[in-house]
Amino acid sequence: MAKLALVFANDCSPGPRPHQAPEFAKVAQKGYATALHGALLHHAGLQWWEGEVEMMTLRQMLAFVGAMFVYSSVVTAAPYDDGMNAYREKNYVKAFPLLLGEAEAGNSKAQYAVGRMYEAGFGTQQDYANAAKWYRSAAEQGDPLAQHALSAMYAVGWGVSADQKEAVAWLRRSAKQGYYFSQNDLASRYANGRGVPKDDVKSYMWFDLAASSAPTTVADVMIKVREGLATKMTQDQVARAKEMATKCRLSNFAECD
Repeated sequence: MAKLALVFANDCSPGPRPHQAPEFAKVAQKGYATALHGALLHHAGLQWWEGEVEMMTLRQMLAFVGAMFVYSSVVTAAPYDDGMNAYREKNYVKAFPLLLGEAEAGNSKAQYAVGRMYEAGFGTQQDYANAAKWYRSAAEQGDPLAQHALSAMYAVGWGVSADQKEAVAWLRRSAKQGYYFSQNDLASRYANGRGVPKDDVKSYMWFDLAASSAPTTVADVMIKVREGLATKMTQDQVARAKEMATKCRLSNFAECD
């Protein structure tokens, strides 16, 4: 019989008992499943309490640990899921406080959604500075939609000082993650020489990449623009642009310049 039993971290008593961890590890090294269970859950932030319980087999222990983490994940995900469901249903008054809490906790998807609501004034007062702040938080975590949105803020000077160099930098980071809207916008910049040197070959390449991953209705428009651009290019330039697009695609966007 092992003198261990589990209670949840939200029990009235304080958090895990640090002095128990070495004992868990020591006994676990001898192969006792219950002690190993204790070491794992102690590390995960769950609390153990002294009491009499039956020895658990390793299989039971692993199943129990899995169940605890699934339970924890469901509880943790609820505010985010509720917030996103409300957001999709355009119930922004409900969505905003739920997603703001998740954004403050570091959820990049929630940060992007909060940025959108601040930008549009949905569920809260319109605030471009806060929109840019939350877009940046998500963008720095690698969210391609947030990177695209932050690029747009820099392009027009909403919530940040207008800066075409920054706009292009964030747009490129998003495009290299395969986000077709960013690829399309980068292609347009190269076609017009806006924030980058005018370059029809690179423009064609990015239009080609965007069209290959965009939904059909959007891709059709991109293809028309790409083919219109091709009429101003030589055959060699078009061939080189296609080669560059293939190289970029096969390298998972690592070799696109």
